[in-house]
Amino acid sequence: MNLLKSSFYLVVLLLCSSSGLSFAMNANDFQGDETAQYFKLHADLGYKGQQCDLGEIYYHGGFGLEVDKETAFKWFKKSAEQGHGEAQYYVGLMYDNGEAVEQNKTEAAKWYKIACEHGYGDAYSKLAVLYENGLGVDHEPKEAARLFELAAKKKQVDDWFLQALCIVDQIPLQKQIKLTKKAAEHGHLSSQSMLGLWYHHGYQGLTQDMKEAVKWYRMAAEQGDYEVQYNLALMYYNGEGIEKNNKEAVKWFRKAAENGLEDAQFDLGILYYRGNGGLLQDKKKAAKWFEKTAELGHSLGQYNLAQMYNNGEGIEKDNKEAVKWYRMAAEQGHAPSQYNLALMYYNGEGIEKNNKEAVKWFRKAAELGDLDAQISLGMRYINGEGVLQDEIMAYALFSLAAVDGNKQGRKNRDIAAKKLSKQEIKQGRKIAADLQRKIEQNQLSEVTISTPKVITTEPKISGSGSAFIITNNGYIVTCYHVVKDATQITIFSNNKEYSATLIRADKHNDIALLKIDGSFPALSFGTRNSVKMGSDVFTIGYPNPTLQGVNQKLTEGNISALTGYQDDIRHYQVSVPVQPGNSGGALLNENGDVIGVIVAILKAETAFMVSGSLPQNVNYALKSTFAQALIDTVPEAIDSLQKPHRKKSKNVVARVRESVVMVLAYK
Repeated sequence: MNLLKSSFYLVVLLLCSSSGLSFAMNANDFQGDETAQYFKLHADLGYKGQQCDLGEIYYHGGFGLEVDKETAFKWFKKSAEQGHGEAQYYVGLMYDNGEAVEQNKTEAAKWYKIACEHGYGDAYSKLAVLYENGLGVDHEPKEAARLFELAAKKKQVDDWFLQALCIVDQIPLQKQIKLTKKAAEHGHLSSQSMLGLWYHHGYQGLTQDMKEAVKWYRMAAEQGDYEVQYNLALMYYNGEGIEKNNKEAVKWFRKAAENGLEDAQFDLGILYYRGNGGLLQDKKKAAKWFEKTAELGHSLGQYNLAQMYNNGEGIEKDNKEAVKWYRMAAEQGHAPSQYNLALMYYNGEGIEKNNKEAVKWFRKAAELGDLDAQISLGMRYINGEGVLQDEIMAYALFSLAAVDGNKQGRKNRDIAAKKLSKQEIKQGRKIAADLQRKIEQNQLSEVTISTPKVITTEPKISGSGSAFIITNNGYIVTCYHVVKDATQITIFSNNKEYSATLIRADKHNDIALLKIDGSFPALSFGTRNSVKMGSDVFTIGYPNPTLQGVNQKLTEGNISALTGYQDDIRHYQVSVPVQPGNSGGALLNENGDVIGVIVAILKAETAFMVSGSLPQNVNYALKSTFAQALIDTVPEAIDSLQKPHRKKSKNVVARVRESVVMVLAYK
């Protein structure tokens, strides 16, 4: 019920009153102001419009009446049964949400359908959600897509509508973008937020455009979206898409912080602590913002607050409070907090001295790669404090710190080495290599999204990697180890998902040929004589998707050697930085032709055991001739290969990206 309609009824009520007409009702029978009494009178007389209006008053509260969902449902139902579209929508909504009646998706769908038949716009998108999720009706994505489109035409742009719209694979991507822009231009908050993100990061096939990102972020920020307020603050602070403006940045940081966003509170604390962003240094205000974010469980906020208590900055020095906040952050896996908590135990500051607890927390921080913790733990092993004396373990810990360039670690390692035999040094290097591997695993697990442990029959992801399309009819090359023993293989390309079949595999060379149905742009293989030592090369792939996201990443380098590990002639050694997830990706020359397949990273523990140092950008690619040998066994594939490019073309990266895909294997 809108304000104009309410005003109209109020005018009618006043006219009736002035003409001497009276209502045939007892005021004690109905509470509320005169406007509400008017609706009640006409609702009792059976007017379906006023029955719906009265339902809305009880549903939302107003005109002197409290919210009463049961009475609202009664009047909505009376009006709906007389064919009032808006009332039918509300009956469906209350069944949908379980308001005043037992939740019943089937009944909800029934009433939404009737409301749609009467042309009530809000019902289209609500019914579409039920079809999309198979709730109360059969799962029918096509019907959901049709209803979403009808809703869009009627300018029904509720938050959940566009969020749901984006997962309906029946709607083409360009149409999704068009509808989202249309909704955003009509003031739809979530659409504005989404467009800002899409332009900021180049999602949904849009070209990254910081100015457009700022434009849509600002619209959403002004409507109170605190996460977008934070993004807008960062754009002002970094001068991305708009001239750098610290005053505006602080303004939006503060709005987001006051709305309870932890990251904004923390950043505002940092700005006050350092006196950055046009703010005067104010450590008391910094402590205030750190405390707010610390209480919300933000580990960096907890760490910074602990530091301020420990050092007496902006707040009275209190070692017990420092220990309290260090512990909270440490238990979340924050390595510097673990190290500082260990020091508090070791020195007996703010807590009773306890060498075993100190060693426990030094070890946790060391295993997360904290250099100071590695050195401190090494010293505990040297002196036998809280742990049995072990000079080999101390040497291993000092070696880890030394490899990362720590002068103290190098000095301690060299001193420890003088007391060890060659065999003991070799043993220490192996321990260090094992620790380095554990550190890498821990760093990856820090960003792994945890999911509830539930009993399920759904297949689980057993591997992920990169791959590339080599024929227009959907033949794909990747690494065999990515899809080994998979019961289901899925390919993601241009926001679409395809079921893949394993056609051929060469286990010895770790190469596999897959097939998906459809028509696709394909990469061509380069000529063997085009590869020289020092040649510029690049790869595009999906490294560490849980860590870096599922957008493609480009890395560049050179051919370091024409042979691989221990002069293996099957491989090239390359300086292209690659990570887990790049496996199976194409190694490409400057023309965008495939000259190899990314297959391996030199393992840290292997290099450490052999040389006592960690590898830097030492990776390997299988030469493309070995991949082509596998493809030769499939006539349909070999007959469809593309011809190599004779010279470098414009937009090589853009062309290559279209043929690079992500592969997920399930067991």
